[in-house]
Amino acid sequence: MYKDRAIIYGCGDFLNDYEGIRGNEHYRSDVSLMYLVDVEPLTGKLAGLRMIPTQIKHFKVNKASRRDVLWLKDMLDFK
Repeated sequence: MYKDRAIIYGCGDFLNDYEGIRGNEHYRSDVSLMYLVDVEPLTGKLAGLRMIPTQIKHFKVNKASRRDVLWLKDMLDFK
């Protein structure tokens, strides 16, 4: 948040084409977040934010498994 506005980084590759590319498996490019942002129309201030964990397999977006959600939580270090 900056001045009551959301700044969301790294949300441009919702569906990527990295599947099968080796060398960065630690980063789990198959697990991502779908951002649903609500803003106040007159002020542009954040009114709500939902982040939905997803897993991409065979270029299809799926609901992330509980295991993947926990991995993502740990990777983002939410406490």
